[in-house]
Amino acid sequence: MLHRSIQIHVAPDYLLPAAVDLLLPASFAAQQGIGTHPIHLSFGSATVKVSFQVSPTAREMKMKESIARLLSLPLYYTRYDTRFHAAERTLEFRPILGILVYKRHTESSAPFGNITDFCHEIIETCKAKGGAAFVFTLDEIKEQSDSIQGWTYTNQEWVQKTFPLPACVYNRIGSRGTEKREETQLKIAWLKTKNVLFFNEKFLDKWQIHQQLAHSSQMAPFLPYTELYNGAASLQLFLQKHPYTYVKPSSGSLGRGIIRITKTAGGYTCEYPTLNGNITKRFNSFSDLFQVVRSRIGKRAYVMQQGLHLIKNQGGMVDFRILVQKNQRGEWGITSAVGRSGTYRSIVSNVAQGGTMLSLAKTLALSFPPNHPGSQAAPALRRHSITIARIFEQSVSGHYAELGIDLGVDRSGKVWLLEINSKPSKTNDSLASVSKGPRRSVVCLVDYCFYQSGFPKEIKKKAHTTRRPRRRR
Repeated sequence: MLHRSIQIHVAPDYLLPAAVDLLLPASFAAQQGIGTHPIHLSFGSATVKVSFQVSPTAREMKMKESIARLLSLPLYYTRYDTRFHAAERTLEFRPILGILVYKRHTESSAPFGNITDFCHEIIETCKAKGGAAFVFTLDEIKEQSDSIQGWTYTNQEWVQKTFPLPACVYNRIGSRGTEKREETQLKIAWLKTKNVLFFNEKFLDKWQIHQQLAHSSQMAPFLPYTELYNGAASLQLFLQKHPYTYVKPSSGSLGRGIIRITKTAGGYTCEYPTLNGNITKRFNSFSDLFQVVRSRIGKRAYVMQQGLHLIKNQGGMVDFRILVQKNQRGEWGITSAVGRSGTYRSIVSNVAQGGTMLSLAKTLALSFPPNHPGSQAAPALRRHSITIARIFEQSVSGHYAELGIDLGVDRSGKVWLLEINSKPSKTNDSLASVSKGPRRSVVCLVDYCFYQSGFPKEIKKKAHTTRRPRRRR
């Protein structure tokens, strides 16, 4: 079944002949095989029979306002993904993008928690580009229906409406446990059977990703030596090989649950972050160390990773977060790149644990002695992040359109892969100012969905310039 994105112009009824509800571009009608007999228009649960006229010069679909109101279509220029069902002679409209979230909160001003403003920004950006987007939860997915009760933002408030299944679904389920449930996975699988592009498939597991990437010879130089934690014996043996070790939750994020262990001639040092700061404990024996490690790990899956002597800034650990996204041509590109500097003597650099963000160049300049080759590592960080994204895509099942790639640079200037995050932070406090427009990451996300809906953005050639303009994230 052919699908194509088309611009719809809702016009006052008097601008079209009395017997004509719809004006169709000839090329569109021919591609869809619509013919000349009346058709049905379908949007969500609403269906209406219309008469139409084909125009050889039209480049957009023109629809009477009365018909748009019957379908609950927005009364402005909007681009939709369409599919024509020949047997039923029904032209179905689909929104470009649906944002799948874990649940809806009772707080009316923030119905989707700390990503409410982010969802609003996507909807407005999609609308500005002539498309439609909405938010929905797992509870709204009903396998017996091709319609969804979703939320959009209009007239300064969140409004629930009936929408058809969108062309693309962006997975922003914020709970690992919820995402893993059989019921959730069955609903995701059902969406895929309905010709919906489901992307940012799932939260990533550190051990699984390491195993999959380790098969690539291109990835070998970036990967610290890593093993799966399997109790006391595995940890003791690992520490003999790597006296400086990080023990990390395989499914963790935001620096939570990380333990750093250093084996010395006199025993062991164990460090871990808490809400009240970094905790350091020293032990004379492995058995004493293990009692603390076991109590912090519990029954969760952990990995043991070779400790790296990464660069520091004022005594705080430093790493780099590169946000890579698929663009309007379906290719990986860099949206933003920042350095993250942890607090003094911290073992992590995450902003959630008190770290701060700086530009790549400034972070490198502050972390290396003057004239050290490593201070010029910014181009390498950018280049390697694209390489890693491409290899990740080839190695891992599922569809991904954005990745937060965490890289480290050691004291010699060598680049290491620390982690790949499939759900980069989108909290309200990270959003761009409304007065300055949407962030680049939101624009890129929407452009990619237009591309996947069969309406790629026109790529204009830029005039040559010797100075690269600054672009906001």
